[in-house]
Amino acid sequence: MKTTVICYVQNREQHLRISLPSWLQCPEVAEVIVIDAGSRIPVSVNVLYDNIERVRVIRISPVPRTVALNVAIGLAETETVLRLDADYILPPFYPFFSSNALEPGVFVASGDSRTKDDWHLYGLLWAYKSDLLKVNGYNERLVTWGYEDADLRNRLEGIGLKRRTLGWNTVIHIPHPDWTRTTGVHGKTARTHKELNAANKRLAEQQPWTANDHMSTIEDFQ
Repeated sequence: MKTTVICYVQNREQHLRISLPSWLQCPEVAEVIVIDAGSRIPVSVNVLYDNIERVRVIRISPVPRTVALNVAIGLAETETVLRLDADYILPPFYPFFSSNALEPGVFVASGDSRTKDDWHLYGLLWAYKSDLLKVNGYNERLVTWGYEDADLRNRLEGIGLKRRTLGWNTVIHIPHPDWTRTTGVHGKTARTHKELNAANKRLAEQQPWTANDHMSTIEDFQ
């Protein structure tokens, strides 16, 4: 089964230099779509020194991660979509695609145990593109860090899909300080992860993202 890897990047290109080769070594990855949401130095300059086959870098104005990921979902040309963060590595010793089974009626995501590994890999999602479109992708009302992944999982389960827990050691997280997740994106005095997550959870519950909302596409930036 071929898949499209989608990734949002904003000034985290140092991780992408490490992770991208691990994605491309997987024959199941038909293409990688990197949404560069206004990085200070364009990803195409700082990371992709040569024209790498199977990689598309789409540079758009600075937008929330939810908007950028929805643009990438719309651009995907394969039946399934694998959302990875720039600091996720697919190791060859525990092959992701043969260790995690995706099938109709199922999506793959990390566990809810809130162990250190589950926390760092919570952004990962492997699903059928058609299922993502059914729920209108990520909730674009969530414009700061936090809860957008849980919100999407909940809505996928709400249409009857079952979550399959990510296989152990099939994805490796590149360590980095937690403050880098929010500082520079949400201001110089970014709130804590817990505060941001709680605020977005309340917003998602009060203003649910539905099929009546507009899911951003690349046409919105042309």
